[in-house]
Order: sequence, then structure tokens, then C-alpha cells
Amino acid sequence: MAESIEERGADSRYFIDGWGIMEGDRIQLEGQKQGATILSIDHETNTITVDRDLSYRKGQGVSLEYSGLAPDPGAFEIPVQ
Repeated sequence: MAESIEERGADSRYFIDGWGIMEGDRIQLEGQKQGATILSIDHETNTITVDRDLSYRKGQGVSLEYSGLAPDPGAFEIPVQ
């Protein structure tokens, strides 16, 4: 079952859906531990469709999947030990 995340004024161009040649980005919602894979993105409406149901509330942060309490600064995630 797919779930859509839509946020007016947000910029979905930060993420990719794989462009039909690879798997989409793994994303995670602020305050949640479960990630999801992006299946498609409508950049005109900033709507991201993912591969599972997520509990999303308006204004909630969306980032690439991370471990720990929040995303790490920089290009790469620092492993939690």
C-alpha cells in the first residue's frame, strides 16, 4: 500500500524516485524510526509517494533516512555505536 506526503510550499526536488533506473531515496519523518522508499514524486504539487503507510502531520520534517535522534550534518551518516 502506498502513502502520499504532500506539503504545499515544500521543495520535493531534494529527493529522487529513482527515475525508473534505480530504487528511490529512503526517507524518514521527523520523530519516527521507520523509513520508507520513495516510489514517485510529483514536483509540481510537491507530492511524494512512498512504499508504506506513514503517520505524517503537516509541517513535519522529512529527510533522508538516518540512525540516531536526528540526521547528521554533512554528506554521510555517522554510524551509531
